[in-house]
Amino acid sequence: MRAPGRVSILGEHADYCGYNVLPAAIEQDFIIAYIRVKEGPGCDEIRVHNTDQHCHPIIKITTDPY
Repeated sequence: MRAPGRVSILGEHADYCGYNVLPAAIEQDFIIAYIRVKEGPGCDEIRVHNTDQHCHPIIKITTDPY
């Protein structure tokens, strides 16, 4: 899935603080891909990777509710 980046500039509609904004596309974007592991290592966690792993290391989040 890909979501293009956006910024808001004065003009189009009111934001949560009551100011006017105008969304505009920017070059940066957000891309997400996933694979489901049905059993074995990794089946009970979500791993978040970034293309720049030097600045943003891998994060592991457990899906175990206990």
